[in-house]
Amino acid sequence: MQGVLLAAGESTRTRPLTNLRPKPLLPLCGRPIIEHTLSGIAPLVEEVIIVVGFGADVLISHLGEEFLGLPLRYVNQEHRLGSGDALLQAAGLIKGDFLLAAGDDYYPPDDFSAVSSKRHALVARRVKDAQRFGVIEAKDGVLIEFEEKPAKPKSELANSSLYHLDRGFLPLVEALSESECGEIELTRALKPYSEKVGLSVVESAGWMAIGYPWDLLTASEALGGGDERGWIDESAQLHPQARVHNSIIMARASVGAKAHLANSIIAPGAVVEAGVKAEDKPLPGEKTVFSTVKGRAVDTLRERFGCVLGDRAQVGEETMLACGVKIWPGVYIPPGVMVNDDVMENRIQG
Repeated sequence: MQGVLLAAGESTRTRPLTNLRPKPLLPLCGRPIIEHTLSGIAPLVEEVIIVVGFGADVLISHLGEEFLGLPLRYVNQEHRLGSGDALLQAAGLIKGDFLLAAGDDYYPPDDFSAVSSKRHALVARRVKDAQRFGVIEAKDGVLIEFEEKPAKPKSELANSSLYHLDRGFLPLVEALSESECGEIELTRALKPYSEKVGLSVVESAGWMAIGYPWDLLTASEALGGGDERGWIDESAQLHPQARVHNSIIMARASVGAKAHLANSIIAPGAVVEAGVKAEDKPLPGEKTVFSTVKGRAVDTLRERFGCVLGDRAQVGEETMLACGVKIWPGVYIPPGVMVNDDVMENRIQG
C-alpha cells in the first residue's frame, strides 16, 4: 500500500505563520506537523507520494528522499485548483490501495491503523463547530451524504481528510467539474464512491485540524507539549524576568525583561522587547476571543488567546497588544503604542 499526502496549499488563513513557509512545516511540540503524519503512516505503507506546491523547495529540502527509511516521492501541483486536482497530480504513481491524508493536520497514530484495517474508509471526528468542515452523514457506519461547510450541519461528524481508497476513486475525481470557486474538490466524489463500495466511517481518536494560527496552540495543549510556559524552542531566548505562559516560542525568537505573553505564538526570529504586554482575555461582552482572518472577525472558540508574531517581527518596549492581534513578518512596532488590529506593514508611528 502507498501513502499520499496533500501538501501544496498556500494556507492564507494561518498567516502570518505561513507567509514564509508551507503549513506542513509549522512546529507542533517540536516537530513539523507533517513529520507527525509521516511517523503515523510509516508502518503501514511502502512509500509516500507528497503533492507539493507553495514552498515546495523548502519542504523537499527539509524532508529529503526518505523518512524513517520510508521512500518519499514528490509531485508538483503547479496551479492550486483544489484537493481533487492535487490528488490527480499523483494519479500516475498510484498503483492500488492507498492512504490519503492532509499534510498539514494532526492525526494520532491510531487513526492510521484504524482506517487501514478497513477496505474502503474515511476518518471523521465529532466536533462542536461542524460548519467549519465537510460534514458526513452515516448510516450503519457507512457514508450516505456529504456536505461541505454547511450553515446548518445535519451531523457532528467532520471529515478529517484521512482516507483508505483504491484506484477506483480516481475516475470519479477525474469526472468532476470545477466548483463555483474554480476548484476540483475531491470530497464531491465521496458519495458516488460510497454508493459503489460502501465507504466506512471510522471515528477519530484525536484528529485536529490546523486551520487557523490558534489551532496550533490548541493542538499543542492537547498533546501536552512543553511546560507551564508552553512549548519553547531550545534556541529561543527568554529573559529571566520575562513572564511567558502557555505559549509557543519558535526558533531564535526572543522575549525581553518583564514582557508578558500568554496563549501567544511567536514565530522564528521575532523579537518581543522589554515590558511588552499581550492581552489574552476576550473583549468586554464576549465569552471568547475573536481574531481577524481575511478581513472577517473569526471566533477562535478560545477563552484565552493572545497575539501572533510572524517571522522576524519586532515589537518595541512597553507596547500593548490587544487579544487576537497578528503582526506580519518583518514588521516593526515602535515602543509604547497600543495595537488593536492586525499589522501587515510598517505603518504605525511611535
